[in-house]
Amino acid sequence: MKNKNIDINIADSTLGDEKDLVFVLKTTWLATYPNKEHGITKEDILTKDFDSEKKTSAWRDTIKNSGKKSKYICVAKHNNKVVGFCLASKKKGLNELGVLYILPDYQRMGIGIKLMDRAVDWLGRKKKIFLEVASFNKNAIAFYEKYGFVKTGATSRDRLINGKVMPEAEMTLKLKQFKNLPYRKNVGAVFFKGNKYLLVQLSDGFWKMPQGGVHDGEIKKQTLMRELKEELGTDKFKIIKEFPFRHQYNWDEGTLRYTNYRWRGQKQTFFLVEFTGDKITIDKEELKDYKWLTKNELIKAVDSNHPLLKGYKKLVEKLLK
Repeated sequence: MKNKNIDINIADSTLGDEKDLVFVLKTTWLATYPNKEHGITKEDILTKDFDSEKKTSAWRDTIKNSGKKSKYICVAKHNNKVVGFCLASKKKGLNELGVLYILPDYQRMGIGIKLMDRAVDWLGRKKKIFLEVASFNKNAIAFYEKYGFVKTGATSRDRLINGKVMPEAEMTLKLKQFKNLPYRKNVGAVFFKGNKYLLVQLSDGFWKMPQGGVHDGEIKKQTLMRELKEELGTDKFKIIKEFPFRHQYNWDEGTLRYTNYRWRGQKQTFFLVEFTGDKITIDKEELKDYKWLTKNELIKAVDSNHPLLKGYKKLVEKLLK
């Protein structure tokens, strides 16, 4: 299953996921925690009775209240089955990353990072985040250190498994603050021909209008012309006007880390652009597909829950008035 190109959907957990969560939990525990040095066997682990109705019901209740109070669960799904999940909790002192488990066949595919980013976004950046990890689980410790967690030096409470002790180490994450970071300048195009408007699809499946970041030394119209040529493979267009308002929003944790914390988000300027040619050829390295839509079709099709496109649907409605 080590195929990094399979479609994995990261989403909030919903009722009906509880049995999948139990399966992931049980499978990963059996694969991870048997340990000769500490005398922990698979039989010991199975005494935890993961898939009892009582524990399944407890997960169901947690899912039901997820995101509403102090706990939040996000999941990774492949073919509509949960293959990994993360449980985060808001607490008075430190916030906690309580659970992060991924089926062995789906590990080392970037799923853990995506689940962590989603959980961190929900927890917020004001408090440190702590977790407890089995001290002999070197792979997990290396993963958390790569994300930015550091060992506190404290040994957390030891977990008992059928009377056996599993020592745990404590790790904390102090998130970088971004209040003083600038917004990245970005331009976008309401690209039309006749009564149809262009929507392009990102490699991760989301739909947006053509857009791109302003490079140092560029003015906005230069950026717009460059991006359209790069993304659409054509220079057959005419800039009609610049819209007077700006769209500004903050990025999620994953995007902040991807850009090495250079910016806190984007400030977008949009232009109305008429296509005067006959054919476009999208850049397959950046885009997956494209389609021409009427105003109403475009508003229905555009995505608004992508981390790069927050508030996008309202923006599109405003642009097309």
